[in-house]
Amino acid sequence: MMRTRLMLLGPTTVACLVALGSWVGCTPKTEPPPMSSTFDSTAWKDLEQIQREPYARRTMADELTSHRGLDGKSRAEVRELLGEPTETEYFSDWDLVYWLGPQRGFIAVDSEWLVIRFDDSDQVAEYTVKSD
Repeated sequence: MMRTRLMLLGPTTVACLVALGSWVGCTPKTEPPPMSSTFDSTAWKDLEQIQREPYARRTMADELTSHRGLDGKSRAEVRELLGEPTETEYFSDWDLVYWLGPQRGFIAVDSEWLVIRFDDSDQVAEYTVKSD
């Protein structure tokens, strides 16, 4: 009888222990993983790629934000990397704004934007992707 219970609980118990072990074994990383080849400064600035599907900037902006690719950069470094910002009336409380493409989803009504704010020493203080 005891052997039957252990056999019934065995796979579930093992799965739980494996999941718990994976979770416990995870340590917070202080450094983001290095950026992959998804980000390409030349493609980011290429008007043809900016204005048509698959809207390469959206994926690249995800890469920049998830890997903290703009951390510690000066305004000049950001402009060298990303080129001229998009002229827009949206997000006037941010220092630089870049159009990424139509908002992702079934019906794209709005657009997605990378917005960047600098601190008093002209270093990147904050950046994120927003929708208008």
